Amino acid sequence: MSMPTLDALFARTPMQWGLRGDPYLWDALRERLRGQPIPETFRDVRIAVENAIAAIIGAKLDPVPDRYAGQAVRGFAVGHGMSDGVISAHWWQHTGIPLIVDRAEAARAGEYRPRPRPEWETAYPLPQMPPVRQVPPSLPPYDSPYPAPPRPPAEWRIPPPPPMPPAAR
Repeated sequence: MSMPTLDALFARTPMQWGLRGDPYLWDALRERLRGQPIPETFRDVRIAVENAIAAIIGAKLDPVPDRYAGQAVRGFAVGHGMSDGVISAHWWQHTGIPLIVDRAEAARAGEYRPRPRPEWETAYPLPQMPPVRQVPPSLPPYDSPYPAPPRPPAEWRIPPPPPMPPAAR
């Protein structure tokens, strides 16, 4: 059995991300490291991944103390969410890169067997949003000229609780 390459370490995506740009960086790393052999030491794996990240985003990851701070990457902005196109340096330094290093160590020990990615596990395609529809408010404003909304059908209403027996009072 041949040793997998660095891109095989990205075969399965993590279960949770830091910010919305992280899945796009994951896929970009896989493409950038495609075909490269896994380095001999875990330190070299970490350096290879950090250098690839710096080449992709155009800067080194910020050593940020705030776990919610992020670095904007213009190429990862696809037009959805507040953190659109933003990667979490904290997530990459404390979760993403250690995950890749652990997978590299397992691959060198012969314990990592990359499987193909399931079809549902693609890196966040653009969401198909339903058309917007107007929802009327449940109650009109005070002193509104509009009538109150109709009451729900009787079968939707919760019946009143039964009366308490005299001994329980």
